[in-house]
Amino acid sequence: MGWLIRLDETLFHIINIEAANTILDLVMPFISSLGNMGFVWIILTLVFVVLGDKKGKQVGILAFFAFMLAHLLTNRVIKLAVCRPRPFLVMEHVRLLIEPPDSFSFPSGHASLGTTWAVTNYKLKGYYRNIVLILALAIGFSRIYVGVHYPFDVLAGYLMGLVCSTVVIRFYKMFNKNKTSA
Repeated sequence: MGWLIRLDETLFHIINIEAANTILDLVMPFISSLGNMGFVWIILTLVFVVLGDKKGKQVGILAFFAFMLAHLLTNRVIKLAVCRPRPFLVMEHVRLLIEPPDSFSFPSGHASLGTTWAVTNYKLKGYYRNIVLILALAIGFSRIYVGVHYPFDVLAGYLMGLVCSTVVIRFYKMFNKNKTSA
């Protein structure tokens, strides 16, 4: 297990320290902020539900349920069970480019919430799929760059988002299959 932690710390160092440049130092905090409190995903939900056609409404509603499930599991269960400190609290020379969060590090809530939206949108063949996916991936990656998450935190967040989206879509399809056959 020690080698896995060292790998995670090494990858963090490469992204946070060695990849540093002035352009990314300006862009990454902004990208990271888009995921704060699920802001961009809540706005996207409202746009899809209010302005969307039938498919847009379906994507928006199911993405919202997946988002809420991921939020609950990531931020209210797993983070509190694992209690992994953030990199800036335990590593030296971390470049912290945003206000330090006061929660635990594993898994990344920003990554899990964005992934719920991206995966739901992809699986249901929603709109702007590539843009939503790139945004979700960029927000997750930005959390490493700005110094608040390890790479494995973000990968676990992506996985959590994938699982939550898959579960919500399967329940929806199962419910609708039973509803139409009754």
